[in-house]
Amino acid sequence: MSQDEDETIAALDEARAVFRREIAAQDGRIIDMAGDSVLALFSSAAGALTAALAVQESLVQAADQLPSQTQLHFRVGLHLGDVIEKIDGTAYGDGINTAARLQTVGRPGCVIGSDAVKAAVRGMAGVEWEDLGELQFKNLSSPVRVFATCARGLASRNSPLVERRTLGRRYLFGDNEVILDERRLLVRGEPVAIGARAFDLMLLLIAHRDRVVTKAEMLEHVWPGMVVEESNLTVHVSALRKVLGAQSLATVAGRGYRFVMPLEVKEPTPVQSPAGPQAQPVERASLAVLPFVNMSDDPLQEHFADGLVEDIITTLSKISGIAVIARNSSVAYKGRSVDVRQVARELGVSHVLEGSVRKGGSQIRITAQLIDASSGAHIWAERYDRTLQDVFTVQDEITLMLATELQVQLTEGEQTRLRYSTAHNFEAWSHWVRGLAHYRRADLTPDGMAPALASWQLADTLDPRSASLNAMLGLLHYLDARFGFWSSKEAAIEQGNVRVARALSLDPQHPDAHMTRSLLLLLQRQHAQAVAAARQSLQYGPNAADNAAFAAFVFADAGLAEEAVSLMHRAIKLCPIHPPFYLGHLGKAYRQSRRLEEATSAFEAYHRLSPGRGLVDLVILCRQRGQAEEARRWASVLLASDPKFRIGAWAETQFCSDRAGLDADTAALRAAGLPG
Repeated sequence: MSQDEDETIAALDEARAVFRREIAAQDGRIIDMAGDSVLALFSSAAGALTAALAVQESLVQAADQLPSQTQLHFRVGLHLGDVIEKIDGTAYGDGINTAARLQTVGRPGCVIGSDAVKAAVRGMAGVEWEDLGELQFKNLSSPVRVFATCARGLASRNSPLVERRTLGRRYLFGDNEVILDERRLLVRGEPVAIGARAFDLMLLLIAHRDRVVTKAEMLEHVWPGMVVEESNLTVHVSALRKVLGAQSLATVAGRGYRFVMPLEVKEPTPVQSPAGPQAQPVERASLAVLPFVNMSDDPLQEHFADGLVEDIITTLSKISGIAVIARNSSVAYKGRSVDVRQVARELGVSHVLEGSVRKGGSQIRITAQLIDASSGAHIWAERYDRTLQDVFTVQDEITLMLATELQVQLTEGEQTRLRYSTAHNFEAWSHWVRGLAHYRRADLTPDGMAPALASWQLADTLDPRSASLNAMLGLLHYLDARFGFWSSKEAAIEQGNVRVARALSLDPQHPDAHMTRSLLLLLQRQHAQAVAAARQSLQYGPNAADNAAFAAFVFADAGLAEEAVSLMHRAIKLCPIHPPFYLGHLGKAYRQSRRLEEATSAFEAYHRLSPGRGLVDLVILCRQRGQAEEARRWASVLLASDPKFRIGAWAETQFCSDRAGLDADTAALRAAGLPG
């Protein structure tokens, strides 16, 4: 390894020490420190800004003492916004997303803050902001007003929007080129996206190409201070070999890996470039799993193919690093001959998985192909010839391979959740997927839900150790308690609680079990506990669209209307072709947040798709908007749809924490002429 590379790694270690020191001094907490990036949370904007400026001041001074080729400069973005922390230590939310976007637009050594940060630190001594105007960032719904300030050591240098850059040191090997300062990989001249940790691993192996790098060294460098399974390393090495070529990395049994390709180092040349908004970082992978084609002669085996897809989607939805489109959207393409690139455009995804299933006797053949939606090229394909009892192993292999090929960085908790967990024998699983088919298609009536209940109860007798079965049976009891399908409200709640408790004893991190618990708590008007349970569901199933929609329903009733709106936007993004009830939940969130026009549009659309639904809310909205005649018209439509409607009975089905608001709603219904 060259002296320059030794010095660069040493400089990175020193920079990390500076970040740790200054963040701790302001009572901040480091959430992640992968590669050359740092994510930290603070209790105040002033503390975050003080730490950021101190870090930049120290790093600027340290860099000035180093030769140019080993200098390290950092961009810093600050935002004041919501952050959701998971039990495993990771975090996500508007605060993190916006801060990550902001840091891309400044020159290294400066601090970029949103207008929210600037307002929060107004009057802070020694801080001068430069207004960069409103900027639109990728994946943020609206522009952000951006401001820049510099550490004292950079205050007299170039404007924060103009940086003196170098065409950084480059590594050339085979058909590959690595541009270090841009953290870019080119293959045959075309940019190729690899995850941040895979990139860090590649740089480590290149830097130590004169020897074997042990697995312990790799884990410590790529996941500093974290305890992760060795399988993460295997996944990232496999991803690198796919991109760089199978011969790029040699495995030394029992020891580690070594980079073995001939390599040319190109030194940097100075260039002047405006910073402007930088190229956006690669977004997390997004995937649509299309319905698998039933290749069997028996059309009754459709449920087998559908259940396989459902379980793959459910498992992937538990992983934060990949956005997987909900089954309700992908099933719209069932039985159609489609261009996967068109599907990807319609669903807004980067990759598509398609496949087929052939079942004969006790044997199955499953094929799966992962396709890059931008080019239509096959990234990976596999055929599995197994027995029926091996179907669960096949599901595990497919989901793990998808995570590998899409270069998803799994947290320790997600490694555990990336396993099939619905049922433990094939017969029980068959009844599970039949029940799902009934549940997905059924009307919200006793007769509509009864077949799902019967199928799942039968599956439960065959496999009482299934958390998923207990969670979904609990959900049916919630629906029974809310709509009066089969039992008294009290009996249904008790049955639901028993099922939820059993599910959580089998899998304490089951997202559906936490969501069902949240809904049952809402029925009992325990709003704070319901919100807490909903947050746990979102934590363990960050990409489960239905759970996000149910959580929005809970949050709206608990007085968290704006968060409910955000959750519904997330649910609709994950399920673009969504069931009609999403519109009801969206309208409810809008109405609770006083966005009356948007609420009206949502409920009108809900009524169009599910006649009779949303009519009560339309009556109330018209009264709130001063449209008395229109309110009476909707009241007439409501009574024509449900002649037995009574205001008192309706009020008993409402669980809003704002009792004064509920009183106002009932008054609006009476004013529109509806019977009490």
